[in-house]
This record gives sequence, structure tokens and C-alpha cells, in this order.
Amino acid sequence: MPSSRWDCWSCSRLSSSPSARVHCRGRTDGHRREASSRGDPLARRRPLARGDPLGQFAAVPDDPDVVLSVVAGQRLPPEILDCADAAVNLHGSLLPDHRGRATAFWPLYYGDDRTGVTAHHMTDRFDAGPIIARRAFPIKSTDTVDS
Repeated sequence: MPSSRWDCWSCSRLSSSPSARVHCRGRTDGHRREASSRGDPLARRRPLARGDPLGQFAAVPDDPDVVLSVVAGQRLPPEILDCADAAVNLHGSLLPDHRGRATAFWPLYYGDDRTGVTAHHMTDRFDAGPIIARRAFPIKSTDTVDS
């Protein structure tokens, strides 16, 4: 059993197409409900172990199309980044600004007037791959890291 909702891998096919398999890292409650509603398999995994990262994916269907990383607290090794056609991260800031952790804190700390989310291809460097899309949101004067 994972120690928190952040330390588990959820793996699910989130499409009616058998060729569209998605691997997700991060919060799993929504993925679990979606997979269950479709009758798709869902596997929970521990944080990546050193030495055998692919062993964590034993229950995952072969040949995934995408590795999707959401709120990942650790670097994904090349074996995982390379096991699918694409590896995409959803990052909680407007990259290239505020790479790394605490994405809700840094825009407020620096007095930014907007923040957002960025989808980008993953590389061997954190939050440095080519950007796919960005969506900006205004920061109000009353916003906090919890709002």
C-alpha cells in the first residue's frame, strides 16, 4: 500500500481504443474511477526502485503509446521515458519559468500576474523538453498557494 496518494503509479488504458494505453504518475483517484467505469485494468505501484525501474510496470500492457507524468516527485529513468512512443509531463507552471517543484509557490513569491500549466515532452533534464501546449490563468491579489 502506498504511503500517500502521491507515491503510487496508476496504469490504465484511458481510451476505448485498445492501442491507446496511457501510464500516469501522480494522483490516482480520478484515474481509478475512470478505469473502473470502463472495466480497464489499474495497477498501483510503489515509487520507482533503483536497479529495476521497468519491473514496477509488470502489470502494464505491452507497448504503451504514452507515458504521462503528473505531479511526479522523482526523475523517470530512460528505460521508462523510452518504453513508449512519447513521454509527456504536465507541469504546474508556464515553462520555461518555475521549473521543478513548488509550482504554486514560485509565481506568488515572484509576484507574477499569471500562472498556468504546461504539457511538454520529457527528456533526461527536469522540465526542459519541447513544449507541446501551455494554458495561462490570471493570479488574483487574493490568491494563495491553496487557492
